[in-house]
Amino acid sequence: MIKTLGLVFNEEKPAASKIALEIIAWMEARRVKVVTDPSACSEADVLVVLGGDGTLLRAARRFSPQGVPLLGVNLGRLGFLAEIELAALYPSLEKLVRGDYTLEERMMLQGTVVRQNGENFSAIALNDVVVSRGNISRIIALDVAVSGQSLFSYPADGIVISTPTGSTAYSLSAGGPVVSPLVKAMVISPVCPHTLSARPMVVDPLEVLDVKFARGIDCVVTFDGQEIIELSPGDYVRVGRASIVTKLVKLSGRSFAELLRVKLKDNLHD
Repeated sequence: MIKTLGLVFNEEKPAASKIALEIIAWMEARRVKVVTDPSACSEADVLVVLGGDGTLLRAARRFSPQGVPLLGVNLGRLGFLAEIELAALYPSLEKLVRGDYTLEERMMLQGTVVRQNGENFSAIALNDVVVSRGNISRIIALDVAVSGQSLFSYPADGIVISTPTGSTAYSLSAGGPVVSPLVKAMVISPVCPHTLSARPMVVDPLEVLDVKFARGIDCVVTFDGQEIIELSPGDYVRVGRASIVTKLVKLSGRSFAELLRVKLKDNLHD
């Protein structure tokens, strides 16, 4: 049974605020303490995240280093990472309060920007690390190496390095493969490469990937599409498996195949 529940939601969205207040009242009636202050959420037994995938990714990057399990409640459109749809909220919370759930560990990435002047910047990502052109609509030249061995060099719009969790996000749109989230691997997906030879690849998570911004005038690296760092020619981004994992609460027993059928059905955009 859980004793303390953390709650994260977008306070600027009236619907999320309303549902959050309802959950607080429902939990307190069952003598479960609810904390909403982000500084205190790291002490919670489980963190409930109200919103879409972006909200859950933000929570994963903030709270995974503390080992807090996350339970996503989909208030967005796709909600691929969410465990609960709004219609099943309270039956699912009943199971959560009873402790009738399991935890699934998801691999994360550690990305480090290495600049020519010696300055470094590091961040973690649950979905992906993306090196791409910025606002100027010109392709950039990228050099990619795997554990110190040159893999390919090409002009392109960018490259996506994703976890299996992120294989159904930007990587999929770029032509990358769908990978089961329990597989340990990194997926390399070029974005609009100006060559016939560049193809998506799946590599061992123990490899270290270097993506160098070789030539161009506008290039950035993003972590889960949320943290953005500008790059200069000669800078490179080193990406590998993070020592941290994201723990997701599983209640439904729904398989990955079923999730794909439901979330990526052909009429998604109808």
